[in-house]
Amino acid sequence: GKSSARRRVVAADGVSAVSGTASLQLQPFSISAGETKVMEIALTNPDDEMTLVQFDLLLPAGLTLADDGEASVTSRAAWSHQLTTYASEGKVRCLLASGENAVIEGTAGTVVRLAVTADNDFKGGTIVLQNILGVSPSEVETPIAARSYSLPEGGTTGIRSEERRVG
Repeated sequence: GKSSARRRVVAADGVSAVSGTASLQLQPFSISAGETKVMEIALTNPDDEMTLVQFDLLLPAGLTLADDGEASVTSRAAWSHQLTTYASEGKVRCLLASGENAVIEGTAGTVVRLAVTADNDFKGGTIVLQNILGVSPSEVETPIAARSYSLPEGGTTGIRSEERRVG
């Protein structure tokens, strides 16, 4: 059921608003040279119902989407949403969307899983989630702050920095 406590924030001009509470995060994981691992990307949206989330994933040199794709959506969106990925020049544009304008269930937790493979000479680097956009059932667009994660060689991700919102 839907909680009446969840609200949609609409700017005075009716075009868009930033709620300040929604975020997209990479769950901690580790990967070493030669391995394939699944990355989980979580959406936290305590105040905003979302039907669509779009983001760009930037991978460091030597880390690529696994050949078989292994892209999937979790139970928060599984029955209604499709995940589309477009990879080009080190960037992967990901779109989680529902043809029925269905709401992503719940307010926290993993929504997308992506398998990545590290080259045999992978040396770590930075993973970035950027150009993040959430869309509400009433089609209000909410920009979400970008985040970057350090991935030491053979180590575990940690948040290196969080970009400030603009506007």
